[in-house]
Amino acid sequence: MNFGFWFRLFALVILFGICFSPKSSFGQGGYTLDFNGSNSYVEIPYDAALNPATFSLEAWVKVEGGAGAYRSVITSRSTSGLTTGYMIYAAADNNWQFWTGDNGAGTWDVLNSGVSVSDTWTHVACTYDGSTQRIYINGVEVASSANSYFANTTMPTRIGTGATESTPDFYFNGKIDEVRIWSDVRSEAEIQAYMNKELTGSESNLVGYYQMSDGSGTTLTDNSADINDGTLYNSPSWKTSAALAGPRMALDFDGSDDYISFDSDVPSYSSTITIEAWIKTSDLQIENEILSWGHSAGANVVEFRTNSGKFEFGIDDNTWGSVASSATVCTGEWVHLAVVKNGTSVVLYVNGTQDGSTTMSKSPTLNNMTIGGMRKNATPQANYYFPGQIDEIRIWSTARTEAEIRAYKDRALDGDESGLVAYYRFDQQADAGNTTLYDMTSSAKHGTLTNMTPASDWVAATSFNTWIGSEDSDWSNAANWSSGSAPASTEDVGIFEWSGSNMPASGNISARNFYVASGAILSHSGNLTLSGDYYNAGSFTTTGNVTFSGSATQTILGTGTSTFGTLTINNTAGVTMEKSLTTSTSLTLTNGTLSIGANTLTINGAISQTSGSLTGGSASNLTFGGSGASTSLPAVTLNNLTLNRANGITLGGAVTVNGVLGLSAGILDLNSQTLSLGTAATTSGSPANSNHVDASSGALRKYYASTGSFAFPVGDGTTYSPITLNFTAGTFSTGYANVNLTAIKHPNNTSACDYLNRYWTVSSSGISSFTCAVSAQYANGDISGSEGTLYGGKYSAGDWTSLGVVTTADNLITGTVSSFSDFTAGEESVFPVEWVYFTAQPKDKKILLDWATAREHNSDFFDVERSVNQNEWITLGQVKAVGNSISLQNYTFPDETPINGVGYYRLRQVDIDGGFHLSSVVAVSFQSDMVSLYPNPVQDKLTIETQGQTPVTARLFDMQGRMVMQQTLNSGNPTLSVHNLPSGIYLIRLHNAKGWTQEMKVVKE
Repeated sequence: MNFGFWFRLFALVILFGICFSPKSSFGQGGYTLDFNGSNSYVEIPYDAALNPATFSLEAWVKVEGGAGAYRSVITSRSTSGLTTGYMIYAAADNNWQFWTGDNGAGTWDVLNSGVSVSDTWTHVACTYDGSTQRIYINGVEVASSANSYFANTTMPTRIGTGATESTPDFYFNGKIDEVRIWSDVRSEAEIQAYMNKELTGSESNLVGYYQMSDGSGTTLTDNSADINDGTLYNSPSWKTSAALAGPRMALDFDGSDDYISFDSDVPSYSSTITIEAWIKTSDLQIENEILSWGHSAGANVVEFRTNSGKFEFGIDDNTWGSVASSATVCTGEWVHLAVVKNGTSVVLYVNGTQDGSTTMSKSPTLNNMTIGGMRKNATPQANYYFPGQIDEIRIWSTARTEAEIRAYKDRALDGDESGLVAYYRFDQQADAGNTTLYDMTSSAKHGTLTNMTPASDWVAATSFNTWIGSEDSDWSNAANWSSGSAPASTEDVGIFEWSGSNMPASGNISARNFYVASGAILSHSGNLTLSGDYYNAGSFTTTGNVTFSGSATQTILGTGTSTFGTLTINNTAGVTMEKSLTTSTSLTLTNGTLSIGANTLTINGAISQTSGSLTGGSASNLTFGGSGASTSLPAVTLNNLTLNRANGITLGGAVTVNGVLGLSAGILDLNSQTLSLGTAATTSGSPANSNHVDASSGALRKYYASTGSFAFPVGDGTTYSPITLNFTAGTFSTGYANVNLTAIKHPNNTSACDYLNRYWTVSSSGISSFTCAVSAQYANGDISGSEGTLYGGKYSAGDWTSLGVVTTADNLITGTVSSFSDFTAGEESVFPVEWVYFTAQPKDKKILLDWATAREHNSDFFDVERSVNQNEWITLGQVKAVGNSISLQNYTFPDETPINGVGYYRLRQVDIDGGFHLSSVVAVSFQSDMVSLYPNPVQDKLTIETQGQTPVTARLFDMQGRMVMQQTLNSGNPTLSVHNLPSGIYLIRLHNAKGWTQEMKVVKE
């Protein structure tokens, strides 16, 4: 024993309670030593403990060259011509050999295994019981011979080299891991039970244990209690190990009578439990048991099974209760199944995705377990046997989360994970003697193969493949993978960040389900093609094309960050995002639908659409960034749409935004489509000439649920020309307003010299009886002639309505309107009448029409017109106009014979030169309960006669929709005092308790 043993042992006892920490968690991804085959090795100083009279030697080895030469795995031999000690060789004949010294002059007893050396990870074990040598390859005895052995008494023990007398020789070419030296003779069962897991280091008779756990430096730590450390010579390399990685083997069940029984050592079933298994069924029969619990004297059962092509979990405690998956478990395909029962809650997972749930309060009494079948009253039940392969069964006493199930399903476990009750790797070899299924946990709840043929039923497994990255970053390098080969497109793939491993950086990837573990940072340049789900808990970036091309719905999941080069959707069943992602190049929609869900899709390139589509929802966010060219956005409904690309985007279909329309950079070209903004939608950014909505074709639509203001960030793709609509009154029923912009002179604007080369077209639907303040902004470049002489105008039904002089300081057209059409600016003569108001009210069995103008130019007269349907109009009379005026002018006209019911009135203002302009249309209902309101205009007291409708409530509103007065009126008090109100136009609303209402305009002088 070397110096410092007692001090180190004492420290370990204090720190770990003599429980030595393993080199890595989850049974894989730890370190191994890679020997160069020419001069690198490890030397351990002589200790008699490493040279017992009877012994067992074990190691995981991967030979990587040196054919035709002896390559020593482990050697302990004396010098001075003595043939004493032991050696394990990859021999010159390329077979595994076990040598023991018989103390003769130059004579060794050599046991040839008859098993060829391969370049795959192989477990080699050799034992000597005092008379017989034995060799075990992958846990199976392959050769034995009666021979002599004398122990080495002086020389060091070496790993990775032999010796010619005292000089190292016969160097090993490849990797060596998990070297174990025992002072007892291990049985085949003991070798099989322990070979696929790490040891604690405190096992009885373990005199030397080299986990290769150091990972760096020139010392190889002995992880046994004896502590005989070794020294590295000539730099053998520390690399990530796949020695204990899996899977390797599985069991194949015939579906007729094959099963594994657990009777004396039964993994416990509890109210909180997680059960996992990998299966590959060969037949979608009814009720095929993967795992079940039962009772030797009763009918109680718990069943984890497939049933008619579905995954099902059920409990029978005199009554049956179960839950089944919605997904079909396909034949001939490996699938991971899990159930989590937490009290009464039961949740199913298929390939790591939740797929079914229920509640169960059943608590059956159980005392046996079966894999591949079911027993009641200790009797196997016919027609319940599982047909196909089973691998990696795990039973936990905890409720595993979906994230934990995902994180563990594509890698082997270590066997000592918290809450792990039983763990069956199924990694025994095809041999007649292998009738035990070993539990890798310390509980050792082993099962017995029943009615099975071990020599043929143990089969190679491809349930999943784990990236080890021991050699380089080449995806296609077989040595980088747990299975010893790059994954096939039908396999599940797990990428984990093992200590010292390389991350894959090149090569095209094809897989079914693809998992990137937490902490793994994968920067890749190749393509990734998946037929299953994508789950990223770490960081994945690729400049290549990520293609989803499955036949069932695929899902993008995880908690990490994902950046794809091109994202291609080629799955008619569709792809669902449950995690945000970014494409640095483009999105290609070939077939099927990409559903964004409650996530953010960032596209830094183009969208290419063939037969595919894009769907979103109330919580979906879409961002366009990068420096790519302009691209087309297909029809989609979103929460937020953000444009942060100088080259902009073009709509290829109707788009709805219910949250925020972000205009940070670039032009959003409507391209004859409609961009709809919901009632709560807002805009962000600072729209300008370089970033706005190009509404020169199509329409920008805004929905209104009530009064309010919204600035439409529109332009023509070159010049920013926003228009603001501020509804101060109105009735809204799923109402919206559309805005379109045309960057030329309005075709009906007859202004000869001074005008705008721009007009806004506004329309609405579902908004009635409204008052809206309009503010449209133009640029200096839009002005033809002199801005100082421009008047704003609204064009409708062949005529213009003046909105007044433009605000030259802010380049604004402003005005208040009760209908929409086209807005622009031109010369005063084109907009001769500026209407202040036009009202029609019943009074004394007639309809009194009142109107006022703020400005007139060459006005001749007003024709008063009436209609019953707004299509056919008759002239009731004519009122002479002032002619030319820039002050308020009031007019009145009585309709002596009003229509019984609803009538419509308008004014045709005729100029001296014969031109005319139409007013807005007002509607009035004539009935017996007419209202008289006088005087109007009013200076002091306003009298309101309501013809028997009293008492009524009168409310007075200014033109900004603000209530300035409220009063209850009756026959004894029918007046309102308006003396203190400022001059202007007001709206009076009357109503009583019976639902009667009336609205009129009032002018306060």
